[in-house]
Amino acid sequence: WIKPRYLANQRERDRTHSVNSAFVELRHLIPTEPADRKLSKIETLRLAVSYINHLHSVLTLPNVTHNHCAFIKMRNNDNNHGEHEGGDQHLCTFCVNHSSLSS
Repeated sequence: WIKPRYLANQRERDRTHSVNSAFVELRHLIPTEPADRKLSKIETLRLAVSYINHLHSVLTLPNVTHNHCAFIKMRNNDNNHGEHEGGDQHLCTFCVNHSSLSS
C-alpha cells in the first residue's frame, strides 16, 4: 500500500522535472554570449520574450538595415490594446549583441 503523501510528492517531483527540462530546452534556443552561459529561469523568460520581439521585428518591420530591428516597444493599456505607438523605438538586446560581434 502506497501512502497518498508519497504519491503527491512523486507527482510534484515529476512536475518539477518537466518544468526544468522545458527551461533547458528553451535556454538552448536563445542566443547568449558566451554560448554556454547558464541563465536563471527569470533571465530565460525575459530573454525569450525579447528574442521573440526581435524576430518579429526583423520579419515584419520595413527598412530593417544592417541586421538592426530597432523594434517598437509594445504598450498594453486600455487605450491602445497593445498597438504600436509611433516614435518609441530602441535598439534591442540581440541587435546590440550582433553589432558587437560583427565589429
